Amino acid sequence: MFMEPENGLGWYDAANKTLNLLVGTQSPDGDMNDVLEMFTGNNPVVEVKTVNIISCYPGGGFGGRDSSVFTLNLAIAAAYAGGKPIRLAYDRFEQFQAGLKRHACELTESLSVDDDGKIQALDVMMSFDGGGRENLSPWVAQLAGLCAGGSYSIPRAAINSNAMYSKNISGGSQRGFGGPQAFFAIETLLDEIAKDNGWDPIELRRKNTLYEGENTVVGGPITEKLRLHEILDKSEDHDIWRHQKREKERWRKEGLLYGVGFAMSMQAFGTSGDGLIGYVELDSKGQLVVKTNAVDMGNGSATTLAVSTAHHLGRNASSIDMGNPDLYPVLKMNSDSKGSWKEADWTANGVGSSSACLTAFHQVHAINQASKVLFDTAIVPVAREIFGLPDIPAHDLIWKNERLYAKDRDLPPIPMDIIADVIHRTGRIKGALVHAYFQEIWVKADFAVQGITHNWEIDGLAVYSAGQKKPVIIRRQANSGRYPSPASSRYSRTTFAPCGNIIGLTVDPVSGEAVVRKSLSVLNAGQIITEELVSGQSQGGVAMAIGYSLLEDMPPGLGGPADGDWNLNQYFVPRAGDVALKGQELITLDPLKDDKRGKGIAEAVMCSVAPAISNALYDATGVRFRDLPITAEKIRKGMDKNG
Repeated sequence: MFMEPENGLGWYDAANKTLNLLVGTQSPDGDMNDVLEMFTGNNPVVEVKTVNIISCYPGGGFGGRDSSVFTLNLAIAAAYAGGKPIRLAYDRFEQFQAGLKRHACELTESLSVDDDGKIQALDVMMSFDGGGRENLSPWVAQLAGLCAGGSYSIPRAAINSNAMYSKNISGGSQRGFGGPQAFFAIETLLDEIAKDNGWDPIELRRKNTLYEGENTVVGGPITEKLRLHEILDKSEDHDIWRHQKREKERWRKEGLLYGVGFAMSMQAFGTSGDGLIGYVELDSKGQLVVKTNAVDMGNGSATTLAVSTAHHLGRNASSIDMGNPDLYPVLKMNSDSKGSWKEADWTANGVGSSSACLTAFHQVHAINQASKVLFDTAIVPVAREIFGLPDIPAHDLIWKNERLYAKDRDLPPIPMDIIADVIHRTGRIKGALVHAYFQEIWVKADFAVQGITHNWEIDGLAVYSAGQKKPVIIRRQANSGRYPSPASSRYSRTTFAPCGNIIGLTVDPVSGEAVVRKSLSVLNAGQIITEELVSGQSQGGVAMAIGYSLLEDMPPGLGGPADGDWNLNQYFVPRAGDVALKGQELITLDPLKDDKRGKGIAEAVMCSVAPAISNALYDATGVRFRDLPITAEKIRKGMDKNG
């Protein structure tokens, strides 16, 4: 569910055959194309030649507004309103009835471990309930197949993951993309194996963790330092883990059972086939403007992208235009499936929808590269002229306090507004629009701009000059570049955000009520761009996971929210008292020297909280719970059955 129901405005301009929509969406590019396609065909009743989407902030979207039918419904209502502007708004009950849901998943899993504690084989059958509309179900099931192996080196695996049609409300990417389901299974199984054999659960994981140079369970290479051992070490050394016996006794005196559980995840981020757009412009007053098709879903993309210009341009952006669907068409690139990297205008993927995990690694890269293009083609030439140093290397031009210095030269620094004034008076390059593509690696190619060849990690480029209305499109040079290997399309994902979670909770032996008292998240977030946003994402992940682990429940079919009678009176979400605000702690690993990029951490913390809760419940009650949510009634019945 969303904390805010969906709503939008629409109006049809018959004279120009234009449909205008103002709506909160994760995928303005996709919605624009879907709406236009809906009004094509022979002799449509309403002729639509242009769709104009004004994308608003969708709030805490997190998957629920990805491939949502709301925009299509709004478009239909606006087109058939007789030229009058309309507002379509869902109330809370309609939102519960029509909104996307997390995929329910039934799975059977077997894990084989030898006498030394080394995993030998994994056998998994997963069936995801996609509801009556495909949405993103196939890709949720696909990512779950990768996540089924967890963070571990597994020599033999048989994984079958399916997304199935049903009569239920559509499942989508709402608050979890296959990872939460898959990690829950393997992390609770590992805990069960450890407890049955009298092994330490953290040591069992330590024996089996993946390392750089190994392969994931689906064959993809691990190309980065995951640092899983550091996560295990910091978790094992934390007070919540070390003082379990003392806390058990303390809570026992209050008539409550206490348990501690650990779990680890290695959530993949991105799609390993991501096309990104970024535009950066230096205006006449020396201020920076950023434009992107990306949407801020409450995950802080606007803040993060606005500060991403500083590395190459010395200052943050003063304004940012989010959710702009007009950028990619400017490049006139081809993403036809029959094309290839041999074509200078071809890319494997134009644009995709925004997701909460695409910012720090993916979208930041596009803005970073657009900033670098602007630095190389605009800032450097002007600086050389002002300094009177025509041969000074670009890397000797250094920003400090928003002024440009010539390294090791006794020359006064140049303020940004002076550089901007020269650029705009002389009609030089003032803005750069780039397209970047990631699949195991970033595509990298040569581009010739004003007679000088540059090598950037992009595959498409247009530059804007002061005084000119239209940009100049610059294609990749032939026989230059670094492109993904053919095999990489089979890897599924190669970028990961590892995290370990410890949960300490109490259980009332009479009522069965479970209350999370303490939580620790140890996260490898790579290079952190905005610390406060990482902290907020972590807190949100813990809260969401507590919700779907212990509280949030609904029956399938017409007995659930499909009947239109559901609201927060029946669907119980966690409140402040449920999420241990004072007992919540986040530890982020310090980035390594060669770790220059951030990681997409949207689901990273969330994925291992649920199995940690389940493992803590077993530690407290001696009962294994394998069905989420683990409500107080289930806990009470489980303890009664167990005697």
